[in-house]
Amino acid sequence: MLLEVIAETVEDAREAEQGGAGRIELVRDLDRGGLTPDLRIIEAVVKAVRIPVHVMLRESEPFVLADPGEPRRLHAAARAASACGVAGFVVGFLRNGAPDLAAVQDVLGALTGSLTFHRAFDEADRPLHAVATLAADPRVNRVLTSGGAGAWETRLARLRALRHAAPSRLTILPGGGVDAQALRDLAENRFPEAHVGSAARVPSGPAPGETALVTAAIYAGTTHRLSIVFVILAAAAGAILGDNVGYLAGRRFGYKLLLRYGPMLKLTEARIKLGQFLFARHGGKVVFFGRFVAVLRALAALLAGINVMPWKRFLFFNAVGGIVWATTFGLAAYAFGEQIERVKGPLSAAGLGLAVVGAIAFAWFVRRHEATLQAQAERAFPGPLRPDHPRDRYLG
Repeated sequence: MLLEVIAETVEDAREAEQGGAGRIELVRDLDRGGLTPDLRIIEAVVKAVRIPVHVMLRESEPFVLADPGEPRRLHAAARAASACGVAGFVVGFLRNGAPDLAAVQDVLGALTGSLTFHRAFDEADRPLHAVATLAADPRVNRVLTSGGAGAWETRLARLRALRHAAPSRLTILPGGGVDAQALRDLAENRFPEAHVGSAARVPSGPAPGETALVTAAIYAGTTHRLSIVFVILAAAAGAILGDNVGYLAGRRFGYKLLLRYGPMLKLTEARIKLGQFLFARHGGKVVFFGRFVAVLRALAALLAGINVMPWKRFLFFNAVGGIVWATTFGLAAYAFGEQIERVKGPLSAAGLGLAVVGAIAFAWFVRRHEATLQAQAERAFPGPLRPDHPRDRYLG
């Protein structure tokens, strides 16, 4: 199934192509439903990607032409976009509740290229009659529609009815509220194309690793345009690399800061040495299982560095944890799609709860046996702690 992805910038278009999109719909002001983009953006996007680029031709939000000068201005924009090498146009107007093909002709004139009648179609009074009207115009190649209002099951039934009513040359392009589960349903119903907008947008700032992994795996399982092996390897590599950065920060800076300011928090040298001793015994478990618990995921590597866990030992448990984590969540999302989201939240909460209970129990045990454990730590790490000489030789 070909995915058409909305883009507003060159970066959007490149990311869409790299993610497996087969076509770009280029717009501006997506919050207003998508308007004609700036010519400089059109030219830059066409040069930046190898997949077809279709340009929105729309100057204002209503789907009815109220300004008699709008078709002339849109025609000028279409000619300029055509000169940049765009593969097609996205346009649509209504008149008296029906597709206004005369307005489309005024906008396009003699220009050639693939033509999508956009979601103005969803406001047509009689959708099946509107399909017949559009089918009568050989220039119209596809109809972009959400399937109307209502639950997804209802919309999918309408989309199937529209496809049945359309001739084979006219593609019904589902778009609007299309998420990963909808993409799976569309693929199962043999829709050749789908249009995604907000579902493909990347939120500002980095996505949490688990969210990015699950999203990419669902996309791979839904569209088969992305290798699940690549998704798992990329997630595992990112997890391992990120954790090593956290380990290095704890090792280079956290340890020295702990020695300097620890006494202010009643972390005496004996207690710091005790922490190193306990981490020497149980740090591998913390690093491995920490990958599966939200809070520990961010802290385990830092704690390993602060407690001067040997890097090779840290790397082993970290790599095994990262690979098992990426494989488990990646394959589950690939196989079960968005159903994984229904269980991921409760499982994460349960894991966090168990981690909290375990931490409390462990803290209680250490508190009751602190003197004995400190004596063992002193025998394992004799001598004073020095900020310029972490005790790697005792932890190997």
